[in-house]
Amino acid sequence: MPKTNLKLVFLVFLLFNTPVFAQQRVRLVDYINQIEKQYDLRFSYKDSDLLSQTILIPKNDLSLPEILNYLRSKTPFDYTVLDEQNIAIIAKTKTPDSICGRLMDRSGEPISEASIADLERNNSTISDKDGYFNLNGIDPNSILTISHLGYGEKPMAAAFFIQNKPCKTIYLEPKTEILEEVVVQNVLTSGIDIKSDGSVAIKTRQYGMLPGLIEPDVLQIVQRLPGIESINETVSSINIRGGTNDQNLILWDGIKMYQTGHFFGLISSINPYLTEEINVYKNGVSAQYGDGVSGMLDFKTIEKIPTKIKGGAGINLINADGFLQIPFSKKIGLQVSGRRSLNDFFSTPTYNEYFDRAFQDSKITTKNRLSANENFSSDENFIFYDVNAKLIFDFGARAKFSVNFFNLANTLSFRETIRSNSGDDNDDDDNQTRTSRLEQDNLAIGVDGKIKLNNRLNLHLNSYYTNYNLKAVNFDLLTDQRLDQKNEVLETEAKFVFEYLLNDQFSFRSGYEYIETGVTNIQLVNNPFFSSNIKNVLTEHSGFLEAELKSGFGTKITSGGRVSYIEDLDEWIFEPRINIYQKLTPAFSLQLMGELKHQTTTQTIDLQE
Repeated sequence: MPKTNLKLVFLVFLLFNTPVFAQQRVRLVDYINQIEKQYDLRFSYKDSDLLSQTILIPKNDLSLPEILNYLRSKTPFDYTVLDEQNIAIIAKTKTPDSICGRLMDRSGEPISEASIADLERNNSTISDKDGYFNLNGIDPNSILTISHLGYGEKPMAAAFFIQNKPCKTIYLEPKTEILEEVVVQNVLTSGIDIKSDGSVAIKTRQYGMLPGLIEPDVLQIVQRLPGIESINETVSSINIRGGTNDQNLILWDGIKMYQTGHFFGLISSINPYLTEEINVYKNGVSAQYGDGVSGMLDFKTIEKIPTKIKGGAGINLINADGFLQIPFSKKIGLQVSGRRSLNDFFSTPTYNEYFDRAFQDSKITTKNRLSANENFSSDENFIFYDVNAKLIFDFGARAKFSVNFFNLANTLSFRETIRSNSGDDNDDDDNQTRTSRLEQDNLAIGVDGKIKLNNRLNLHLNSYYTNYNLKAVNFDLLTDQRLDQKNEVLETEAKFVFEYLLNDQFSFRSGYEYIETGVTNIQLVNNPFFSSNIKNVLTEHSGFLEAELKSGFGTKITSGGRVSYIEDLDEWIFEPRINIYQKLTPAFSLQLMGELKHQTTTQTIDLQE
């Protein structure tokens, strides 16, 4: 018996008992479905392209990118990843085509003005009012981006639209974004605070520039506060709570101002670089203040003596200005500021616009009645300036005094000439020339003092003299008429206020104020002749008393009254005041304010009597 080869038998046994592994061919659509379930994603494709395609299933240990690379190499398609869960299957054959579709939201409303774009080929269109769109020359392999404001951006394969004809409806999802918190700190500009007495305090060193301005303007900021406006759209004419401008009490370091603007109201005359704080009162004013039935503006300049000389200067297309602070010693200092127009040196388009605005509808800007006469000529000159000075005496915590001065002026001259027909231009005797003038100025000087008598009793002294003048001479060449007008206000005031601090919660204020006001109005007309000279003088004595209570629960109550006696009218007037403030939260408070006020002078515009 032949010997059996054991090695050969063992090899044959292994061959017949080892399993044989072979790749399985399946439909491409079935394999795509398997990948969608395995990786939780979605493929977009044309069914007709994939129905006839088959593929050998690769090894199970391939990652998704490796599977996509395998499919690209084994099938006639491109696999474009749109996002983490969407992949487009696009045939590699490139045949230009046209597509159409309709865009709608989930509520069934059409989406118009949406953008449908092939960003790589710079080919785009927008949807019409019914949401339909058409786009020609589309490559089937393109990826279209559909976007609209308020909806999420949606990428889609162009092949999807080519397959689905007629036009397919596409639904866009609303886009929701969570915005970061926006905290509005400065509604108007910085440096504006509301005090517990209801007044608005404007810190000039902190407030910023308002839009459209080239430098800070205090009165521009005031007009943007609630309840304050200018009905004639000027800077210096301020209307508080519907009152007129002359119903405002305007104080500059305790001095009453009768003029607050240049260019007859278009530019503020208050120098912002030396003004430290402005307090705006619309109601509930302290009993120590009379006059101003509408509201009060209290301007306070810098009271601290500088340690060294400081100054500044500026120039714009209308005027030049500057200020200077000089310390003579640790106890004495001087502040000076000024401004002057520059139009007598050069004229600018800005100045011309202001000039036309200030004198619109006047004979200066409406010269047509004589412009047809070639022998008529005219020219005008306008100048304004303001000067402020303050001399400070600081004797430490016990006493502080200041002497304040200001002078504001506007001067306009308008010369008209009609030349004679003699032909001799040098014959001035036959030429008729008249110069009309308008001058407005306010000059004032005042003394203010604060004395600490002891730890509980303080004394405040204030006295001023102010002189306001408005002079006008108007000529009419056609009628040879001359009109002279003059308005003058002379006012003298003296006041003292005692403040007694009973404790940290309770205090008293009492005092006396003397005011003498004289008003003169003169009118003179030569043709026909008319003359009027009216002068009135009023002397007023006022006493006041008020108490202030503060609590640790955010409560502040100020209550008092003012009694005035007008000598010339032999009349007594009692004016109660009350101001109650309650703070509820750091951002919310309640306030009750009431006052009864009177004033003895008012402004009347010519021809409005």
